[in-house]
Amino acid sequence: MIFDTDENTYTVAEVTVSSGGDVTYTPLFLAGGPDGDHTVDFDGRSFDGASLRAADFDGNAILIFDEIGAPVLDAATDVSAGLGTIYIEGSMSVFRIEVLPYTGQVRVTEVDEVPVEDE
Repeated sequence: MIFDTDENTYTVAEVTVSSGGDVTYTPLFLAGGPDGDHTVDFDGRSFDGASLRAADFDGNAILIFDEIGAPVLDAATDVSAGLGTIYIEGSMSVFRIEVLPYTGQVRVTEVDEVPVEDE
């Protein structure tokens, strides 16, 4: 899953690693999606003004699952990813979505605000 806070979207993609180690991301097909891509646009759907405010998976905005559904650090390795977080803000609430290491279990918690990143 590729999160883009600037565009307020996320894309579900297939990850391919070449024999040389190059990683490519190919969006999955979604009928009715932009250009047929499985891209969810928070602005273009009925999310009532929700915004994708932050996504962090070991320093980047890409969440990669291995073949059994566990989050991994990198598409070319089987090293488990750390705790991943996504923040979604609506008109009345902010939610933190955590993707737990090893299992990929998702935990959703209402929070007071999106934390400010240190520059």
